[in-house]
Amino acid sequence: MSKAFEAFSGMQVILFKHSFAQASVLKSNFTKKIADLADLYYISIAPHDFEGPIAWVSAMHVSTAVTNFFILESCYPRYMTTYPYFFKNIPQPENGYITPPDEPGLGLEFSEEPFKNGDAIVVTIAEL
Repeated sequence: MSKAFEAFSGMQVILFKHSFAQASVLKSNFTKKIADLADLYYISIAPHDFEGPIAWVSAMHVSTAVTNFFILESCYPRYMTTYPYFFKNIPQPENGYITPPDEPGLGLEFSEEPFKNGDAIVVTIAEL
C-alpha cells in the first residue's frame, strides 16, 4: 500500500494496485480528502455504494466535486426498484451516465408510502 494511504487505512479505503481507490461515503467522512490525496498520486477514485439511496446520491455529489473520478459503483436492481420506493426523485441512468439531483441538500424527496406502510419511521433525536 502506498505510504500516502497509511493514514486512511482504518477508514474503509481500498487501493487497487495503482488503478483506483474505492472509499465508502457513509463509512468514511473523508471521501473528498481521500480523493484529493489519491489525485496527488494520479490515482482515480470509484466511490463504493451498497449502503442505500442516501449513500448512492452522496457518492454522486462527491464524484462531481473531484477531478479524479473514475466510476460510481451502482446496483441496478436497487436504483430501479428499492430506492424509488423510498424517494420520489431517485436519479436514473441515461446512456451510461447519471446526474445527481440539483435541489437543496442532497436533493432527495422522501416518498410518503414507506411511512404509511410502516417501512420507515420518524425518530425524534432532539427537542428545541
